[in-house]
Amino acid sequence: MNVPLQIAERLTPKELKLFDLVVSKPGTSRAQAMEFLYPGVAAPPDPATIRVLLSRIRTKLSTLGISIVMERGYGYRLTESSCAALARIQEAA
Repeated sequence: MNVPLQIAERLTPKELKLFDLVVSKPGTSRAQAMEFLYPGVAAPPDPATIRVLLSRIRTKLSTLGISIVMERGYGYRLTESSCAALARIQEAA
């Protein structure tokens, strides 16, 4: 996905990479996110790192109407209203 500048400029490189993963692959699990962000690392950081990154993403993008939720048994995804807000931002870019 080509993340709009309005979003990209608010996030760190790791946050941007995680946001892009969640948007492009709804239902991403914490384990999948860890493997994506830290491929082949023998001792990756604590899995809580994903929760912290997502918390920061939520805080930074909340003013744009974008929210990521964790759905038990499914994974991380954007809410329906967030998908609509992201589409509006992409159209305006």
